[in-house]
Amino acid sequence: MPLRVGIFNNVKVYSITSTYLNKFSKKRFYNGLEYLDFKKQFNKISASKKKKILKKSKKLLSERFNDNLKVRGLFDTPITENNPFSSKKIKKIFHKNKKIKILIAVHDLYDAPNSRGGMTFLDFYEWLVYLRDHKVAKKYDWYIKAHPDAYKGNNEELYKIFKNKKNFYFLNKDVNHFQIIKNKIDVVFSCKGTVGFEYPYFSVPVILASNNSKVGQYKFAYQAKNIKEYNHMLNNLENYLFTFKKNVNELAEFFFTNYFIFNTNDWLIKNYEKKKNKKFRRNAAGASRFNPNVIKKELDILLKDKKLANEKIELVYNFIKNNKYMYLKPINTVINDFLNS
Repeated sequence: MPLRVGIFNNVKVYSITSTYLNKFSKKRFYNGLEYLDFKKQFNKISASKKKKILKKSKKLLSERFNDNLKVRGLFDTPITENNPFSSKKIKKIFHKNKKIKILIAVHDLYDAPNSRGGMTFLDFYEWLVYLRDHKVAKKYDWYIKAHPDAYKGNNEELYKIFKNKKNFYFLNKDVNHFQIIKNKIDVVFSCKGTVGFEYPYFSVPVILASNNSKVGQYKFAYQAKNIKEYNHMLNNLENYLFTFKKNVNELAEFFFTNYFIFNTNDWLIKNYEKKKNKKFRRNAAGASRFNPNVIKKELDILLKDKKLANEKIELVYNFIKNNKYMYLKPINTVINDFLNS
């Protein structure tokens, strides 16, 4: 709230953290809106370089889903977590019938539903209630996968929402995405998040109750602008499933743009991903993404290395001076590092 008050009183407002630098304006006053520039940034790259980038991106995507730990570190799932796409023993998890089988990939009900601005619904709760009560809901089998790292109280709320709904089923927490895909899920419903590009990679369509997510500029997921459009998708679900086609080039483009061009995690702390707290869990009291000793060590490095400290100060100064929404590394540096790594 103070951020928006400042903006609309013509005060310059910045958000500077250990992983990103943002400048907010009356047009962009949310974090996470860098996705609006994904296509623009990728299209700055020459055709010959794009071809090489897409080729390598496809290779990395394949390795990521085959549990290459090094590649998994590039993604939102920490390498310390169990890989949700690991090749575990396949077991039957769906009821045997001819109904369309829908996965509801649930978000943390309490975790900033409108962090990038509005969705199709006011929050995740209203979205779930809408699906539960929709007139076509009885036609399908719905399988609910709770968020793996949600705050306490989420599961209790989910059970209240779907209590006594016979064709809504809760998946065991040990069931992973690989098993869901191998059991031939037909479609995934969510609002935002990584399922928006992960399931399309496996030729499974995704319907998002938002056009305001990281994948917002791409067509590999169906994205509803409003409830009217979302209602149309539900009423004509079979048509959407029939017309869906995997677009591996778009998926590879998104992968590179999101995880490389717009990855600024190490602008301040070198090798940021490797230094995160392996025991971090949002439910744990006093949980921190970094061990305090790591923070102290990084501060000591900056205090002792004046050249490095001045480089970081100059980086922030230039970011403020350039009047951009988000600090990005020079794109040629990103491309060369990617192709030569």
